[in-house]
Amino acid sequence: MSRTPRTTTWSARPHNRRAANHFLLDAALMIAIVGLAFALTPRLSDAQAALQILRQMFAPQAVASTIPRENISVPSGRTAIDPTQALIQQLGNGNDPAVRAAAKENLRQMPDAAIAPALFDALTNTDPLIRASVAEILAEKKPVGALDALALTTYDPEPNVRLAAVQALGEIASPLILPRLDQIQIYETDAQIRGAAQQAEKKIYARVAEELKRPEDFVRVIAVAPSNGRIYVATWDGLYVPRGMDWQMQSRLPDLPTALAVSAEDADTLYLGTSGLGVLKSRDSGKTWEQLKQSLPTPERTTVTAIAVSPTYPRVVFVALAAWFDTVEQNETPLGLYMSKDAGETWSLISKWPEDYVTLRLVIDPIAPNYLYGMMETGSWRFPLSKVYCEPC
Repeated sequence: MSRTPRTTTWSARPHNRRAANHFLLDAALMIAIVGLAFALTPRLSDAQAALQILRQMFAPQAVASTIPRENISVPSGRTAIDPTQALIQQLGNGNDPAVRAAAKENLRQMPDAAIAPALFDALTNTDPLIRASVAEILAEKKPVGALDALALTTYDPEPNVRLAAVQALGEIASPLILPRLDQIQIYETDAQIRGAAQQAEKKIYARVAEELKRPEDFVRVIAVAPSNGRIYVATWDGLYVPRGMDWQMQSRLPDLPTALAVSAEDADTLYLGTSGLGVLKSRDSGKTWEQLKQSLPTPERTTVTAIAVSPTYPRVVFVALAAWFDTVEQNETPLGLYMSKDAGETWSLISKWPEDYVTLRLVIDPIAPNYLYGMMETGSWRFPLSKVYCEPC
């Protein structure tokens, strides 16, 4: 299946490195604000109180400040903003469905730059129907800053709003949002939202494959550097990075890639999981690779299914291993979760699973870095890192 190239006013195409860095850093700031908001509430589950704190902290002028001034054209006074606010209020509960539909259509037709600040502010409106409707509008209009605002909205206390935000991110289809989609697929409690995150991820992978002019299954794994938003794409034939208006192969990979992670502090340091060579490490953005063997099971007999790097201690790395069927006796090379505290030089086994349980994803949420989350074919698990973390490594 081929995809039609996008021609929107804002594009999250990964080859736009300056835009990529801007969006990722803004998203990191927003997520940090969410973490503070939750920390200030008596209980983590008190999401409504956290949302109220966000409303106070995230004033319209603060959101507008993230949008380049040259992209905003608002007349003096409140002439341009009052009709927008009126239309936004018509999206809410208590209004006739026909009124809501007309308001949504009118907002779709308005210039992006003129209404973007009001739409971003509406994502913290007290009415969840307004928040969900605005997320749908942002999915179509894709104004500058939409990626950041929608990523923040995936933490909304209302499932319908979170669902609308995740679906909107799928329409924008930027690789920069993949880390958040990973988290949602593992520990989101609503199955429909988890499914929407999976579909959004598939759209992003299909978009990148289209830009590479290859089939959709050509892309094996995509990783985003937390420090600067650099994007790495591991495929069947090599590692690709964005260069200008195109993609460039960084290197041929020595084995089939199965997992990829980037150091939290150094965008040039990569950890690559393979199907038959274990864990490989690159210190030069994937141009060259070294095999990490110390204390890991025989690489030829296992496959690396997931990798995660700690956002708190960048030298701490986790890998999940699985056995090739009928090739490994569990007591000889046990499966499970391995951790390195020295950036991959040595490894230690910290947990085991039965042979038929394969961990497909590993995630450490920057907001809650004291837990490692994993997803298996049979469900998700959470591992307390307080048991294994030392003093800053």
